[in-house]
Amino acid sequence: MHRVGKLQGLTLALLLVTVVGCAGGEDEQRPPTATDRKRPTTDAPVPRWRRDGLASDILPVGWLAVADDARIYVASGFGEVDGTHIVTGLNRESGETVWTATRGGPVFVDGVTGDVLVVGEQANVVAGLDTATGVERWAIDLRGEGLSGYGATVGVTADGLMALGLSAGGEGDTRPPVVLGLDTTNGVLQWRAPLVAGTDLNFGQPTVADGAAVFMSTPSHPGSAPTNLAHAINLSKPCTRVRFPPPPRWKAW
Repeated sequence: MHRVGKLQGLTLALLLVTVVGCAGGEDEQRPPTATDRKRPTTDAPVPRWRRDGLASDILPVGWLAVADDARIYVASGFGEVDGTHIVTGLNRESGETVWTATRGGPVFVDGVTGDVLVVGEQANVVAGLDTATGVERWAIDLRGEGLSGYGATVGVTADGLMALGLSAGGEGDTRPPVVLGLDTTNGVLQWRAPLVAGTDLNFGQPTVADGAAVFMSTPSHPGSAPTNLAHAINLSKPCTRVRFPPPPRWKAW
């Protein structure tokens, strides 16, 4: 009987420990309450680094920065740095300049794939820069492709190529946007897909769905097109797979 009493006491002690332990675990894993969310944090994030003088006079169009595993690439956009238009490769960890490349006009970054950074000047030029050095590997004069006055707008990389969207930038120019299938290793154009006349591509990031790159376009000026549009461009063939009107909240302005 004495042994049984000890066993009963031990069992009760283990049961108490288990109950207390489980209660503590559940408390730690419970979802945050409204009170928790209102608690101020004492660990504010600390900026890793800051760089000045990389770009100026920027308008809210085009991309100004992209990154890969080694570097961040920053373009000066419509601004100038010391009187020139530049693209700068920065060290991801320190923000220090790795290289600087001078371009002939307002410049934006369109994407990076492999060891090639694709940049577009405001009109007529698309170029591939070496990501390690900034040296130009290839350049496309869009005037020679029958696309005078066009400028690169946005791009997305998939299936070994870049689908690069171009818009005609001249005031009142209603020529349709064009999406180019670009082999970024050598700058060779694989295909082109014209979209809808009277629209310009938006500067939002295109997405890839079911083997198609989806681009958005909007009327280039009031009345130039009936509405905003979404376009799904087959990446393997130079054709538009789908073109559909947006929901009512995307009405043209």
